[in-house]
Amino acid sequence: MYESENLRDAIKTLFEYNTADFSKTIDGNGNERETQIEDLQDMNLTVLYVICDLLGFDETEL
Repeated sequence: MYESENLRDAIKTLFEYNTADFSKTIDGNGNERETQIEDLQDMNLTVLYVICDLLGFDETEL
């Protein structure tokens, strides 16, 4: 699971995810498969939750 201590690193991670050339990914069973848009969306969402936590958002605000 992704964790960050500061907003700068979390935003930098989002840029890295969204500018990388993903062609293959490893699924939860350890199998290699083609990367899909849903994979990138999941990675982005994880980092966005960390950013919201760093900014002090309440879960009801999401």
